[in-house]
Amino acid sequence: MNWPDVLPPMRRNQTFPVVGTVASEILGPNPRRRAVLIGAPVPNPSNQASATVIAQAADTSATGVVLSYTVPAGQSAIVTGVSMIQSAGSSAVLTMQLVRGATTIDMGSMGLLAELSLGWAVDAGDTVQANVTTADAGSTADLGIYISVTQAVPRVTLSFVNSPTLDVGVNLYAGNRPLFLAGWHLGSGITESVQAIASVAGTQISVVEWFDG
Repeated sequence: MNWPDVLPPMRRNQTFPVVGTVASEILGPNPRRRAVLIGAPVPNPSNQASATVIAQAADTSATGVVLSYTVPAGQSAIVTGVSMIQSAGSSAVLTMQLVRGATTIDMGSMGLLAELSLGWAVDAGDTVQANVTTADAGSTADLGIYISVTQAVPRVTLSFVNSPTLDVGVNLYAGNRPLFLAGWHLGSGITESVQAIASVAGTQISVVEWFDG
């Protein structure tokens, strides 16, 4: 059986909707729709980057946080190292801490001239901070936090008619094959609206529709 034997002449429309972390309609209802192809998010081949947070001549003469880094939404990271060079004074002590929600975890202390090689895995919203726990009057220090940041791999959840909840419905993962839906599979369901929600804000997908000519 050939395509001309199955399908009447049809026209096509292609769009590139951007899906966010709040559910939205990517296709409105259309009684003339006969098939739709929904492409999965495209993975970013360059989704890793290095970040360095530096404070020069940070004041270590009083206790408290003098340097911090918070992992942005939609990302994860590895804290690869921290460094401290005391530029004035000699007895200040820093404690490196991981703040996750309401919990603060001490990860190690350093002073005077120190460099720590680490491998802390941190998630979006986590904060890594250098906290002066032993102050030295008149002292300062050059500080650095070194991070390898990874963009989260996006996924999209689809739903017909109803507003979707992430991971409750039909999931499209970055790099997956596109989803093809046709009237002979879904009947009149192919004419209904399609809504989507993404795990990462600003996730772009592609949609191709076929209509009666």
